[in-house]
Parts: sequence; structure tokens; C-alpha cells
Amino acid sequence: MKNRIVSVVLMLSLAVSALTACGSSDSNGLDTGKNAAKTEAVVANDTEKALAKELLDRSATPEDKITDGVVNEVIALLKDKYTFEKVGTIYVEGDNSVYAAQGKGWFKNLFGDSGIEVQIQQSVDDDEPSLMERGELHFANRMLYPYLIDKKNDPENKLVAVWNSDNPPAEIVTVVARSDSDYKSFADLKGKKIASSAAGCPYSTLIELAANQGWEYNVDYEHVNTKEYTAALLAGEVDAIVYHPSSVVAPLLLSGEGKIIDTAIDGGVYQSGGGDRVIFAPTQYVKDNPNVTHAYVKLNDVVGAWVEQNAKEAADVEEAIDRVPAESTEFWINSSGGTLYTSPDSLNDLKDNARSFSEWLVENDKNFEHPIDVENGFFAEEYFDVG
Repeated sequence: MKNRIVSVVLMLSLAVSALTACGSSDSNGLDTGKNAAKTEAVVANDTEKALAKELLDRSATPEDKITDGVVNEVIALLKDKYTFEKVGTIYVEGDNSVYAAQGKGWFKNLFGDSGIEVQIQQSVDDDEPSLMERGELHFANRMLYPYLIDKKNDPENKLVAVWNSDNPPAEIVTVVARSDSDYKSFADLKGKKIASSAAGCPYSTLIELAANQGWEYNVDYEHVNTKEYTAALLAGEVDAIVYHPSSVVAPLLLSGEGKIIDTAIDGGVYQSGGGDRVIFAPTQYVKDNPNVTHAYVKLNDVVGAWVEQNAKEAADVEEAIDRVPAESTEFWINSSGGTLYTSPDSLNDLKDNARSFSEWLVENDKNFEHPIDVENGFFAEEYFDVG
């Protein structure tokens, strides 16, 4: 009975919860009055003010102690530095940083005095280009794989990346089996059924793990292409799933029904850059609104570091917006460490990474036929270190 109850809860999660990994979370936004008032009351001390001043000219790092006071001071400095364009409403795709900025009142603190409201859009995964075309989305938060998919279908360069994360840990993609199974590693799955969505970035990890074993696709294992992966695992329809331990998979692990038997290959294609996260926007919007874009990117940089360092509080704040249980979000934040920090790599290195990953995908993923042209409209270069 317990297993059946947990399974029903997980299946409901697939319908009402969002993925905060390759994509976004569902949300109608949040009345942040109470949280915003509390956040505004936090005044930076001298140490926090000094760090905030530094962070205007460099990215936050794990060594920096990012507090509410630091974030508030960065916001004050950004408001002094920029006169924001009259954009009215900024529509954004939800992720952990976005929910924190919304729930803590940081978006309101930054843009509110200029008459700008930030709204989180619902259910935008895989629809970002069309929403941006209609002016219904301005900033999307995706991993490199779906951005490469979008750019493959963007010959006119209507989309451009304005931010790139640091590399993820191997734990950002997990191989999960039922806890009552005898499987102990990916190698034990030879001849078995493995589920993942062929349109998602964990599919890259599945391909890489199989290649590392010398396995032939759908010969040495059977790939089940589905987005109902947790339900398939619980029903015994597949032997394992390969996916992010995000808001859909985390409950399976926290309940004890599922176990992690492997992760992305440490130092492999995905962990060393294929799993990077990017923020992208309509190219014309970035050109027309550089001050808004610069401020949004910098706030993301600082708030992302705050989320990494305050995972429990960030998860509690997010739960009030997207209703995903905080323990699941905290589990995901702790599993994806790194992807909320800005990459320390130069623009040339980021180009090399995107190019090499796309070349690997051409060789290994039928969704890609040609390498991506990273020199033409892939990055908005003024937002990156050009060294």
C-alpha cells in the first residue's frame, strides 16, 4: 500500500510539478510583499558592501560568502549604475535562481522603482523560441543541450546566450533503479530496458555511459524513449532510468523506492561541459535593452551563488511559488552544484566547449546532423570575458 501511495504521488508530480533541470518550473508568480519587506530590511555591513562592489566587476565564486546583505547591496549598486529601459514586464523562465529572486523580493527591489515587473512564465519547456517570437518570454534558463537544439533551428539568429554556467558535477545526471533490484552500477544493465527522453539532455549521458561500456544502441540494451520515466520504473516496465535528480526523480530517492546506481561519467563529455547551463534571450531584445539585460545577468550571477550556499532556505522560498516540496528542491540544488555559478572560462573556451559538445552530438545523437556555428550569433559576446 505504501508503494502504491508513493507511486500515485509521483505520477501526480509529473502532471503538476516542473522540471528545474533541463527546463523550468510551473508558476503563476508570487505575492512577495511579506518576503520583500523582510529582505529590504537587511542592510549590508562594511564587509558585505566591499564584496558587493567587487561583484560588479567579477563573477561570484564558491569562496565568496553571499548573504542577503550582499545581494541587496549589489542591487543598490546596479540601480545606481544603470538607467533601465522602459520594458514594462520581463517574462522569465523559472529556475532555482529565478524563484529565489522572486520570492525574496530581489526582482522587485531591482526593477520595481523603474516600473518594471518580473513574471515567471508557466510550462515553457521546449517552447522558448516560439514564446520569445511572440514577446511572451525574455529570458530562458536551459542546459546546453536544449539550447543547441534551439540554435539548430535558428538560422536567422533570433536567439542569443547571455550567460554560461560553470561545469556541473557528475551527480547532475543519475542512473536510478528500484531499491529492491540487484543492480549496483550501469554495467549491470546490459540487456536491460533503460528509460530516458531522447529529447532531453540526460539522453547524452545515457549514450556516453553505454559507449563507455562498448555497448551498441538497442542491441546491448533497450532504450525506452519516454517522459513518464518514473512511472515506468515503478511499474516495472523498465529496469532503470537516466535523468536529473530533480523535482520528479528526487521523491523516488527520498522515499526509498529508488536508488542511485551510477552518475554521469566523471570528466566525461557531459560532466566536463555538456551539462553547462545557459541563459538565452531574443537577440533583438538584448540589443534594444542592454541595461536591463546586464542587470538581470548580474543579479542571476549573485543570486545563483546565494542559492548554492543557502540551499534549504532557497528550497523553502521556491516551494511557496511552485508548490514542489522543499526537500526535493534542496536535493536537486545539492546535486547540481556548480551550474548556478558563472563559468570562470573565457569566451573562447566557452565557444570551444559548445563546439566540441555539438561535434560529439553529431557523432552520437541522431538529433544533430551538423556542428553548431558558435562564431555567429551563439553568444552575445559583450556579456562574456573576451579573453
